[in-house]
Amino acid sequence: MTTKWKPDGLFSGQTVAVLASGPLLTQELADAVRHLPRICTRWACKLAPDADMVIAVDGPHDTEFWAWVIEHFRGVKITAVETDELPPEVMYYWHRWEMVTISEIPSHVIEFRNNGMSAIHLAAEAGAAKILLLGFDAARYEQIHGHMGFIGLTQGLEQLGVKLRAQGIEVVDIKTIEEARMHAPAPEIAPEPARRRGSKSSESKAE
Repeated sequence: MTTKWKPDGLFSGQTVAVLASGPLLTQELADAVRHLPRICTRWACKLAPDADMVIAVDGPHDTEFWAWVIEHFRGVKITAVETDELPPEVMYYWHRWEMVTISEIPSHVIEFRNNGMSAIHLAAEAGAAKILLLGFDAARYEQIHGHMGFIGLTQGLEQLGVKLRAQGIEVVDIKTIEEARMHAPAPEIAPEPARRRGSKSSESKAE
C-alpha cells in the first residue's frame, strides 16, 4: 500500500532541477545539475538514478516502469494513486488537475495533468526559490500524444510559469549545457592545502 506524503519545505529556498523524460534530456545535461536537488519525471530517472525523487502520476498499470524504479532508484518515489499494488516505499501525493486555457476566443479551457507539470508544482510546494526545467519539449510531446487528446502542455507550462513567477519563484527553461552551467554553477572545490615543509612526506623525498 502506498504511503501518504507531503513535501513540507523539503527544498526551502533552494534551486531545484526538474528533469523531464523528453529526448532533449541528455546524460551530460542531467549530470550538469547533479549538485542540485533533482526531481525526475518517469523515465528521466534512468539518467539520474541518484536523484532526490521520481514522480509518475500514473498508477501501477505500467509494471515495467515501477519494477525498474523499485529495484534501481533509491530516492523518494511518488505517485498520484493510492493503491495496494505498490509497496509502502512508494509515496502517494495528490497532484492537481490544471485548468489550462487553450484559447480565449473562442473560449477553450481544459483540465490537464502531466508528470512534468506535477513535478514543477511539487518543487514549488517544497519551497524552491528557483526551478530549472530540463528536457522539456512541449511541442514534441503534443505532436506525439495529441491524437490521444493530450493537448495543453505548451499553454500549461507557460501559464504555470507566470503563476509561479508572480509568487516570486524563478522558473528557467534550460536547453543547453551552457545554460545549465550559467544558472546552476557547480560549487567550487577548495584546493587541498600544500604540505608543510618538514612533513614526513617531504622528509622522505629529501632522503
